[in-house]
Amino acid sequence: MKLRMDDYPANINKLQLFNFKRDKVQAYERTQAAINQGLVMFPKSLNVRNEMEIEETASDGTVSLRYEKVSFDEMNSLVQIDLAKEEIVAMQKQKRPNGTIVFELSPDAKQKNMHDDRVDCVAMICNRLMELRAQEALTLEEKPHTAFKDMLEKKMAQGSKNNNTFGKAGGANPFATKYGSLGGPRFNR
Repeated sequence: MKLRMDDYPANINKLQLFNFKRDKVQAYERTQAAINQGLVMFPKSLNVRNEMEIEETASDGTVSLRYEKVSFDEMNSLVQIDLAKEEIVAMQKQKRPNGTIVFELSPDAKQKNMHDDRVDCVAMICNRLMELRAQEALTLEEKPHTAFKDMLEKKMAQGSKNNNTFGKAGGANPFATKYGSLGGPRFNR
């Protein structure tokens, strides 16, 4: 989704430029995945008195509602988010006769004069979120909490009476050889 760096030589590395028109389908599919996975959560709508309803959970598990007045800027932001939610729901994935996939507003939404600008902004944000998650997943190194060797030494140090390393699972150690098994007396130190 990135443009070439030589297209904009004076570019500062604080912003990433990308061609949204070219990658719109991918951004919308990533947005759909982010919403389905619960990575994106939208606030509740304002009530009739333009108050925000906040749920508070007490230590005993009871839930109480608290109402808080919002400022003009907060109210404007929440109204824009509500409009974006409506427009997201109105988006449809369609396949054109030439085989390309497009995301467009439904005909009903177009009659209500909805626009896809807010949805495009949400798609760009979710697309970036999914890119960051993918980068994090690639760089994440899984380390075992306990190394097998340490666990084995700890088990042997306990001096188990039962030579069967599989505990009460029954049967003998399937890895046993004529030279002994891992849990046998040969490996006691």
